[in-house]
Amino acid sequence: MNEITEILQLTPGKARGKFNEKMLKSKLFVGEEKLDGERFLLHCKIGKNRFTSRHISVKNNLFVEKTENVPHLRDLFARNGLDIEFDGTVLDGEIVVGNQSQSTRVSKIMGALPEKAVRLQNENMWVDYRVFDILYFKNRDLRALPYEERRNILVDNFSSIGSKYFNIVPATNEDKEEYFNTIVANGGEGMILKNIKSPYAKDWIKIKKEATYDCVIIGFEEPTKITKKSSGEESISRLYKYGWIGAIKFGQFYSGKLIEFGSCSGMDDAMREEISNNKDKYLGKVIEIKANDRFPTGRFRHPRFIRFRPDKNPQDCVYRAGEC
Repeated sequence: MNEITEILQLTPGKARGKFNEKMLKSKLFVGEEKLDGERFLLHCKIGKNRFTSRHISVKNNLFVEKTENVPHLRDLFARNGLDIEFDGTVLDGEIVVGNQSQSTRVSKIMGALPEKAVRLQNENMWVDYRVFDILYFKNRDLRALPYEERRNILVDNFSSIGSKYFNIVPATNEDKEEYFNTIVANGGEGMILKNIKSPYAKDWIKIKKEATYDCVIIGFEEPTKITKKSSGEESISRLYKYGWIGAIKFGQFYSGKLIEFGSCSGMDDAMREEISNNKDKYLGKVIEIKANDRFPTGRFRHPRFIRFRPDKNPQDCVYRAGEC
């Protein structure tokens, strides 16, 4: 039997709830820092921990396993004799490295083959596992339990593991707005609100830091021609069928030159059709975008189109290195 089939095939929960400002004051909700790394479930088995991502392999239709990329985390419980005690436990967490904003670096490590992943960590820094939830405890399914009960089980059993590479993500239901502001001020990505009375993956709400920027339209991306459903069925994409653009390419001036810094979508169908039929008319126009963050390269994280800014001059859309 293939080794990977011996572990549970579980889908990590997603934060799909709708934010309401009252949640920040409500004692029903706790706030956890939203980490910017790679999501992995830790499966505790006798002999070693194993790590599965949230992505399905096209080769075997199972969740991709990356256990051998993190040998220090793989052997963490076995070294302390805890693998037997925790056998059948499944934890939910994020793999990060050093400063948690370095998600690109984590992706390179976890996306590589094991030999390269270990070499990259040896050359710089070993990744950490930061756990925020528990799905199974000693083969007992906890997913239907309310968050506060799962949290107590997690803290009671895993808060004293004694490794700098393994930590529980802090949670608070005190001043969550101030907590969010502190996270952002320290360079973090945002916060996840969770209802303490809800089961696993229900009533999770994502709050990210956002900022707006004025940028210049410098071109357009073609739409994806073929879309693929989860069933594997392929079809012609709606945008390709109508002859609409896929996205707007935008930039800002840097050292006197107009530099491309990303592409965005988010316009409604009427606006997309209008732009698609009059591309030359819109080249050089100023748009306002919203993004979660900005990389040191100047490119944006998750940019979205907000509106046109006819009151702005393209020459005023300037990037100053280091701004965010």
